[in-house]
Amino acid sequence: MTAILDIVTFDNIRAVMGVNAKDIRDTHMADMDMELSLQVKLAEFEIDYETVVSEGTSNSPTSEQLNKYAALKTYSKYFCANQMVGTTGVLLLQQLSDGNVSARRFSGNTIEELKDEINKKFHEAENSLRDVFSLSASSRLSMVAKATPTYDPVTGA
Repeated sequence: MTAILDIVTFDNIRAVMGVNAKDIRDTHMADMDMELSLQVKLAEFEIDYETVVSEGTSNSPTSEQLNKYAALKTYSKYFCANQMVGTTGVLLLQQLSDGNVSARRFSGNTIEELKDEINKKFHEAENSLRDVFSLSASSRLSMVAKATPTYDPVTGA
């Protein structure tokens, strides 16, 4: 069973989408490189996920450590599912027939509705993660910084 950053498995992600390994194979999920995307996103939040995982899965974690681990696991699951459902809708089998009998999956929902629902749950999980880790909406890595040189080449000072 393949795990992403030792947080969630491919089966966890497929379960959110309501599919199984026959619908979306491990190789397809691995090719999407969700691990790198998740790692970058967690770095933006400045979350040391390795520490959170080791503390949350230790023999005697505190309730705060368990809450952080649960929030991280939930966020990671919906982050990956949100990425998957946006690109794999065409792969999801919706109708199966043998000529005499047919069955339809997602009969009450369209793929677009499934995408919307997973996206909604992803944003809920992100808000929960922000609450548990006490992150503000602006706690992201800055891509721009101001540098002030100590030497002025024009004046030589």
